[in-house]
Amino acid sequence: MTWLPLALASATLWGFNYSFGERLIRSAGVPALLVSNTIGAALFIILYLLAKGSIRPLLASVNAKDLALMLFCAGTSAGAIISVQTAISQKNATSAGLVEMTYPLFTAAIAYAVFGEAQLTARAIIGAGLIIAGVLFISK
Repeated sequence: MTWLPLALASATLWGFNYSFGERLIRSAGVPALLVSNTIGAALFIILYLLAKGSIRPLLASVNAKDLALMLFCAGTSAGAIISVQTAISQKNATSAGLVEMTYPLFTAAIAYAVFGEAQLTARAIIGAGLIIAGVLFISK
């Protein structure tokens, strides 16, 4: 499967998660959604890795630098999840999700600032402009 169907599948699944998660937040609060997403994801990912036979090779290949990157990614992921779920509780899933979708802008800026990688093409710059315009439009 190519990257585009997988990215669309991710977007669709996040759409379900945000929509149903907003209902859970309204009835049981942000902590309930944090627990369900975190524990649920961990269990599904472990089962996926077991089915693929990927756990042992992964553990055997991780060095100290990789472990530091894994911990950093875990921390930023947790911070992002807490932030968006709290934003959903304060506004709604659609608004929070649309604003959260500005993350490609931050990805490009961080890739350039930290790693010196310029990953933007003319099409990506136009898309970034549309993202910014969309966020400004919905935030008013």
